[in-house]
Amino acid sequence: MDEASAPASVVSSEQSSELLGYPPDARLLIVNCDDFGMYPAINAAVIKSIEEGIAGSCSLMVPCPGAPQAMRLLGRKPQIPFGIHLTLVCEMPGIRWGPLIARERVPSLLDPAGKLFSPTPGGRAALLAQARLDEIELEFRAQIDAVAGTGLTPTHLDFHCLAEIWSAGRTGLAIRVPVQSSRSRAKSGCAGSAKATCR
Repeated sequence: MDEASAPASVVSSEQSSELLGYPPDARLLIVNCDDFGMYPAINAAVIKSIEEGIAGSCSLMVPCPGAPQAMRLLGRKPQIPFGIHLTLVCEMPGIRWGPLIARERVPSLLDPAGKLFSPTPGGRAALLAQARLDEIELEFRAQIDAVAGTGLTPTHLDFHCLAEIWSAGRTGLAIRVPVQSSRSRAKSGCAGSAKATCR
């Protein structure tokens, strides 16, 4: 089967394998640890999973209380590939985090109590019904800039609970798109859409 006649998913997977230094027909399992930065115990588990286990990378949640420690760890361990786990929600009642940007600049991202929504079905629906794209961009840009300001170099973007398709092209970073429907939307060029599905 030549590239012209191959289904898009086959061509895409072959190109990805080659970009990672493997043969075009290689089948790869990539284990990525999400929620790095949520709090110190998760940070320790993620580092151990990468250094002693099968994980190969992690995704950093910048607004969370453990993020400063996580970024210090990454600074001391530059061999660990990491992405930015963009988040607009908080599911931990006992460990609240908010947006990085000033709350008055992103009111459409907040619930009636002025907090980030919980990623329950109702919370996601309420967030997506009112979230403004310009405010999503402000918050995501703040999260990306907070990492860039440390001198760390992320390898990709991905999303905490909301599989938003946001414009990775503006950052020059790869974007992890885990489901076929999202992959199709990304290929069709709807990178600015605020529509989302949650895992």
